[in-house]
Amino acid sequence: MQCSAHLKVHPLPTQSEACCYLHSFSVRDRSSSYPTIGAATGRNIIIPQSSVPSSFNLSANMKAFPALCVVAALVVVCSLSGSVQATVVESCGSTRSLVPIEENVVDISNCEKGPCKLKRRTSVSINQKFTPTEDVKSLSTTVFAKIVGLPLPFVGVDGTSACPYLFAEDGVTKQECPLKAGVPVVYKRSFDVLEIYPKIPSMTIHWELQTKSGRSITCFEVPAKIV
Repeated sequence: MQCSAHLKVHPLPTQSEACCYLHSFSVRDRSSSYPTIGAATGRNIIIPQSSVPSSFNLSANMKAFPALCVVAALVVVCSLSGSVQATVVESCGSTRSLVPIEENVVDISNCEKGPCKLKRRTSVSINQKFTPTEDVKSLSTTVFAKIVGLPLPFVGVDGTSACPYLFAEDGVTKQECPLKAGVPVVYKRSFDVLEIYPKIPSMTIHWELQTKSGRSITCFEVPAKIV
């Protein structure tokens, strides 16, 4: 919204105008015996003297108002940013999954965008939210690191059942298998980056959930390195 020229009108300004222009207000209109709040738009709020308590310092309170607008805006921004936590991941190439990559929300701990740094002697958690479009009886996990084109399975995670790690949309209530079409689920898994692992400057993690028959339900890849 752009600041407009002066218009001598009296209706209340909109909320956005108030926050945009309060820095230029004046607390008294020279042509009036009433205290006013003037914005750069020229709109004024005329406040009768009788309605202002003698103990109320209008000037001091209005000077604090722009700061309050800033604080409120920061709270809103922080709330919105906190509700949308996700890691940028990629599709699995030619693998065609039941749930497309754009309909997955993946959150890898301490990684907003690849390459994810996997620090030895730490644990990495993965939260993945998706909604199957068909009923799914069971799920298994296929996880490996592609290093120089060679797939190296994640021991202890690859080939295990994903069902014990499924939760309802709230991320707290246990869900497990089978999955129902149209019902969102959250898959939560973690793995240890062992000290014995060598430092690897470049690799790609392939993370896939499959049915018992090998059909891909979800799949994503993300660049990573072990440090």
